[in-house]
Amino acid sequence: MKTTMKQFATLTVLSFLLLTGNANAHGRAVKHTCSEESESTLQLESWMTNEIIWEVNSADIAEFAEEAESELTVENWMIDTESWNFNSVFAKETEAGLTIEDWMIDYNVWNVETTENETGLSVEPWMINDDIWK
Repeated sequence: MKTTMKQFATLTVLSFLLLTGNANAHGRAVKHTCSEESESTLQLESWMTNEIIWEVNSADIAEFAEEAESELTVENWMIDTESWNFNSVFAKETEAGLTIEDWMIDYNVWNVETTENETGLSVEPWMINDDIWK
């Protein structure tokens, strides 16, 4: 399965390189005359030049009064140190110092010598069964 995926990925990359490598970047491509479309010229219509349509909004705009904004001021909560002192909310936590624990120096924990012997690898019937690997 792994080999098949690698082959597929390699084939995909090579196909991509071949397709992009054949691009004509010199501007010598053949022009297709069968797909050319001619656009009609732009025409002025009566509504485009009608002053009544374009002057309607000017009367409506005159009715709007510009709103005066209030002056910006510094409020008490903006300069209150209690509002901005987040560290006073949390209790300081102290950690215990590092110590050597018993398990760290126990010989039985760190004795990596094992008496177990692994069995040798063998070819099992499912590994060479043609019906499985088709």
